[in-house]
Amino acid sequence: MILYVLIGLALASFVIAFFSARTWHWGYVVVVELFFLATMGFFLLVSETVRINAVYPAVRLRTIKNSLIRSILKTKRFKTDRTSAQSLVN
Repeated sequence: MILYVLIGLALASFVIAFFSARTWHWGYVVVVELFFLATMGFFLLVSETVRINAVYPAVRLRTIKNSLIRSILKTKRFKTDRTSAQSLVN
């Protein structure tokens, strides 16, 4: 649904840019149009973030974060164990 709204807004922005090109310099029209399209892209990313946060509650994300931290700590411990073992051999 949000995609249809964004498509409609994009088409409306092109029409408004066409009419404002008669009074504004073409550089201003391009800057305003690009700014508006970037804002719409940001709006799309925000809506996807809200959707993802609704699908994966904070509890699930906390579990994933904890498992990632455990994996990172295991990797660091393995690296330090390997370097200390190499220093004993040398």
